[in-house]
Amino acid sequence: MSNKGALFLQNGQHELAIEYFKKMLKKAERTTDRKGILENTLNIANVYNMTGRYAEALPWLKQFMEHCAKFNYAKGICTACNDIGNIYLLTADFDKALHFYKQALNVGEQIGHIRDVSRAIVNIGNIHAYKGEYQEALYYFNRKLTIDEAMKNKEGVAIALGNIGSIYLSEDMYDEAIPYLDRAINVHQQIQNLPGLVYALSQKATCLYYKEDFLQAKNIVVQCFSYLNQFTDRETLFNVNIIDAKINYSLGNVNDALDLLTIALSQTEDEEQVANLHFVLWKLKTGRLGVKEQYKSEVYGLNYDPESITKHYDTALILFKKLYEKAPKHQYVKCIQEMKTD
Repeated sequence: MSNKGALFLQNGQHELAIEYFKKMLKKAERTTDRKGILENTLNIANVYNMTGRYAEALPWLKQFMEHCAKFNYAKGICTACNDIGNIYLLTADFDKALHFYKQALNVGEQIGHIRDVSRAIVNIGNIHAYKGEYQEALYYFNRKLTIDEAMKNKEGVAIALGNIGSIYLSEDMYDEAIPYLDRAINVHQQIQNLPGLVYALSQKATCLYYKEDFLQAKNIVVQCFSYLNQFTDRETLFNVNIIDAKINYSLGNVNDALDLLTIALSQTEDEEQVANLHFVLWKLKTGRLGVKEQYKSEVYGLNYDPESITKHYDTALILFKKLYEKAPKHQYVKCIQEMKTD
C-alpha cells in the first residue's frame, strides 16, 4: 500500500483513499503493471470491506480474484476466496460462504500454503457449527488443531481447542468439552491472550453449570470478571453476565440474578442479546433453570407476574424467529423449539 493511501486511511478519510487507489489502479492498467493492478484492486476492496460496505467490496474482490487467475497468482486467489467467504458469512449466506471457503482450501492445498489452508479450515468449521452440523465442524476444527500444532502456532492451537470444546458443549457433552477447554485455558495463559482466556473460562463455567457444579462454576466466573477488568469487550462481558446470573439463581440468589438480567436488558439494543435475555428471564420465572437442591423449595416457590412471563416468552420467540430469518443459525432453532414444546 502506498504511503499516501495509507495516510488517508490512518486519518479516517476513506473516500479519499478509495479515490486515490482507483486513480493508481487506472495508472497501473495503462502501464500493464501487474503488481499495481493487484495491489490497488485489493486495496479498494479492503477499504469497502473495513467500512462495512460489503455489497461494494464484493465486486472488487471478485475482480481481484479474476486478475489473480489471469496472472497465475494462486496465493491471491486464496486471499480473495477467504475474504469473499467472510462477507457472505457476515451477510448470513452460509452456503455461498462455504463455497468460497472450500475454494480457498482447495487452492491453498494445491500450492502448499499452510496459513491459507488453516484459515479456510477454521472458517469452514465455523459455518458447520453455525448450521448445527457438529460432526463436520469437529472434523475441521481437529484438522485446524493438527496444522497449528505442527506450525507451533500457539494462538491457533488455543483457538482450535476452544472451538472443539465449544462444539462438545453445544452437543451437551460436558465431560468431553472440559478437557479441551482446560487445554485452551492453559495455552491462552501461556501467551497471555486475555480475550481468548476469558472466552474459554466462560465456556468451562457453562459446562460446570449444566453439570450442576454451581460453586465451581461461580469460582470460574469470578476469575472471568477479574480478567475483564483488564480489557474491554462488551460481548464477552454480556455472555459472562448471563452465565453469572444463571449461577446466582441456582445458588438461591434470585434477586441478584434478576438484577443482573434486568440491568443487562436496559443496556443493550442488540436483537440477539435482547432475545437471549428474555429467554433466560422466561426460563427463570417459570422454574426451568437448574437450582442447587437445598434452595429448590425456596426458589421454585416464588411467584412472578404472569404478564411479565408472557412478555418474556413472546418477545424472545418473536426475536428468535426474526433472527433466524436473517441468519439461519442452529442456536436460534434450539431456543424456538424449547419454547414451542412448552
